[in-house]
Amino acid sequence: LVILFQDEDEPAIHHKNSKIAPPVSCIRIGYILAERHWGRGYATEMVQGLVALAQACDVRLVAGVERDNTASRRVLEKCGFERLDPQEETSAAVTEEEVTYQWQAAASDE
Repeated sequence: LVILFQDEDEPAIHHKNSKIAPPVSCIRIGYILAERHWGRGYATEMVQGLVALAQACDVRLVAGVERDNTASRRVLEKCGFERLDPQEETSAAVTEEEVTYQWQAAASDE
């Protein structure tokens, strides 16, 4: 079960047996794994699945990561996310300690 939110309390996508809510243009994602599950590829697999779902729904994904969380930054980069430039990042970041990445379908993917 994965629930992503467009706003703080308005579900944008609910994925369980491919149920998808009305279209939105941008979804902020986040994830947390118990430490005993780190380094096993679970986060990469989950983010790859979200990218596939976003591609099917034609939405942009945004994710914030703590600056010192190199493992999560690498997961996003492996899945095709790019870091926002500093001015865009400032407006998209939740905290000052966060760096912001985005994934957007390439023109050839559309």
